[in-house]
Amino acid sequence: MEPYRPFVDDLVINVMSRMDVNEELTTDLKREMLSIPVIDVRINGKRSPLMVAAGQTTASLAKCFNGELRKISYPEFV
Repeated sequence: MEPYRPFVDDLVINVMSRMDVNEELTTDLKREMLSIPVIDVRINGKRSPLMVAAGQTTASLAKCFNGELRKISYPEFV
């Protein structure tokens, strides 16, 4: 799911700049990482949580494999 990597990378960079992150996985850091599925992304001109958008990308890929579509739906990273 490489199209979604910039969203996760952006979250990690923001967390690291706000928190004192070391090699230990703290409760606060885990809490921040648990927000990944609900990051707002734009896909097909609409805002959706990342987990919903990932499902749309996956469904469009399956339809491309089946010959139903010719374009995969990817999120827009703004």
